[in-house]
Amino acid sequence: MRILETALIISCVPILGLALLNCRLPRIIAIVLLVIPATILVVLLSTLEMRLHFIPAYFIPVLLSVVALIWLVFPNLHLPTLLIRAGAMAALFFLAGGAYLTRLIPVLEFPTPPGSYQVGVTDIVVNNTYSRKLRVRIWYPAEKDAKGPSIPYLSSARVPDKYLSSVLLAKTNALKNVKMAPIKEGCPVILYSPEWLGECYLNTTLFEALASEGFVVVAIEIPSASENPSPLNFSTKESLQRFDQAVARELKARMSDMLRVYASLPDLQSGLLANGILKEKLNLSAVGAMGYSFGGAVTAEALLNEPSLRSGINFDGTLFGASAKQGAKQPFLFITHNMTFPSEEELQSEDSAIRREAEFGTLSLQQMNHWLNIHGGYVIRIDGAQHSTFCDIPLYAYKGKLTGADGQKAIRTLQKVNLCAVAFFNKTLRGQNPALLEKEGFPWSEIEVRLFFPQKPKTSPGS
Repeated sequence: MRILETALIISCVPILGLALLNCRLPRIIAIVLLVIPATILVVLLSTLEMRLHFIPAYFIPVLLSVVALIWLVFPNLHLPTLLIRAGAMAALFFLAGGAYLTRLIPVLEFPTPPGSYQVGVTDIVVNNTYSRKLRVRIWYPAEKDAKGPSIPYLSSARVPDKYLSSVLLAKTNALKNVKMAPIKEGCPVILYSPEWLGECYLNTTLFEALASEGFVVVAIEIPSASENPSPLNFSTKESLQRFDQAVARELKARMSDMLRVYASLPDLQSGLLANGILKEKLNLSAVGAMGYSFGGAVTAEALLNEPSLRSGINFDGTLFGASAKQGAKQPFLFITHNMTFPSEEELQSEDSAIRREAEFGTLSLQQMNHWLNIHGGYVIRIDGAQHSTFCDIPLYAYKGKLTGADGQKAIRTLQKVNLCAVAFFNKTLRGQNPALLEKEGFPWSEIEVRLFFPQKPKTSPGS
């Protein structure tokens, strides 16, 4: 629970306990005790910290205030003892219900970043050739003595009802517009492309982990190229075709967006952008890229089209476009939850939706293996992970509690994924050689790493 929520419950318990025990207090003291919870409630609401699942507890201060008002108007009014005790029991039940729901659906808490630097954040806007305004959030290593309020995980503009959202109350570890830490050799830069809906906030823990290790992450919050891009849907042949058409549009536009932001990095280095916070602090000869889900395909396409990008990571994304057939020559890491081909039963299923999904999965794995056979690279597979394990969703602990899943294990896995990304970029952008990525297996039992070396080219799948 939040501090004010805890104070609200603590202020209600004494007066309800006295009522349950039928204890008599001087009238003025009783009225003060009745009014204190309402005062705390007013403060809580004025700070916009109201949460939907704590509403049962909000009724109690209101009820106690009504009782205090009645007592002021009718000082000689005496209620039956049974009624007072029943009311006190009901009020305690509502308080307990509110407290339990806040534990079931807690405010997100971000793990402490693993590196030695504090994390800073600044925002810029970049205009693309499509006249698309790209909102770009930059995460960077901040000075150790930097001070300031932590930025919220989400802005109120993203949440339908700011008074009732638990997510809106979450704070990151990052500080807004603080001074950047001086790093002698300059900071490597990592471009980031988000998932299908273009929401960058889903990988906040990844950005914080990299920034705390001395990287600058340039996260591109990309507007869709089409108003409502069709989601992946295997139900009909037509729905899959609509998705393929949307992919072609989105991939071209988002790859262009990433390369446009890449072209704007000299303006960050010169101080023309971001109010000079990153001026002369970047190593523009060490720029990599990464993406989650569909952003992984965008990353692959960007590396194919811009050879000066040094390396890339695909976080559990399917390949599309030219890079799906050709791959890219730069060092590349696939982090995935699945490397198992669909079964023959699925491929031959009478259910056309199952069959199409199996064919899609087969082609995806063939394309990844084809890339690795030609160019080499890394694959990290995580047992028991899901697509959501590669973003911040495991931090929504209530999902695990409601479904029975091991939420803490998912959070630990997410942190390990982030450390794998740090190790990979340390190797490919800083020239370091972390032994972690050279081992046959990781020191974590649920994670398997494979290193591929280039082989004789094979015929491109799907060509």
